[in-house]
Amino acid sequence: MKILANRLSYSTIFMTLALLTASGQIAAKGLPRPVPEFTHSDSEAWLNSKPLTQMMLRGKVVLIDFWTFDCWNCYRSFPWLVDLEERFQDRDFQVVGVHTPEFEHERQISQLVEKVERYRLRHPIMVDNDFSYWNA
Repeated sequence: MKILANRLSYSTIFMTLALLTASGQIAAKGLPRPVPEFTHSDSEAWLNSKPLTQMMLRGKVVLIDFWTFDCWNCYRSFPWLVDLEERFQDRDFQVVGVHTPEFEHERQISQLVEKVERYRLRHPIMVDNDFSYWNA
């Protein structure tokens, strides 16, 4: 229960900062900057969605989840992400996954698709095999 409360506290802080940033209220130097545009626009680089743009998400609270399919801590966060999506499905809330592989075998789309299906991830996922979004 305490872990869930901590996660909810952190997610509330993150969502508040994301909302303030998106609405342009944070402008001071050194504070978070707006989220960069997604770096992949071809349909092969997206799972569960057509390619997204920041304009398509404007006005929503967006949680960007960087992960890779051989990461056990990532797997442990998936039930939490699925729960968030279900609880906030009727609100302007969107999870966007960014799969950024650590190892060569994690670049294989077929294995990535298998993990996405296994863990019932329904949110859009951008495949960032070249680390362009990671480095943006």
